[in-house]
Amino acid sequence: MNYEWNGNVRELKNVIDSMVEVSESNIISIKQLPAYLYDFIKDTKKNMANNFKVTNDNINENCSENNYKLHNLNLKEAVEETEREIILRALKLANGNQTKAGKILGIPRQTLKFKIDKLNITYI
Repeated sequence: MNYEWNGNVRELKNVIDSMVEVSESNIISIKQLPAYLYDFIKDTKKNMANNFKVTNDNINENCSENNYKLHNLNLKEAVEETEREIILRALKLANGNQTKAGKILGIPRQTLKFKIDKLNITYI
């Protein structure tokens, strides 16, 4: 989350205090966030999701860029190559942070790490 805390630590403390006050248990969640922060997070998630919409055009475009055609690959190779491209995009958006990339992709970091190793992905 790249929200700039205009009031720095004081604003952050006030937000946490108000979340604790409205919480019905000893656990706070995103539901207790002030509306402006909740909307910010929702919009950020939506924008990230829109960056990863996969369509046939995207796949064909990626295939052309990589100088191969889907019909020259078997299904397993095509899926792996597409998965590799999507993971690399997520890593780029997350500046190489695997935890953030996993969140963007909707998978746990451990699953992402497994796929990175399996597909021999290197990202610097």
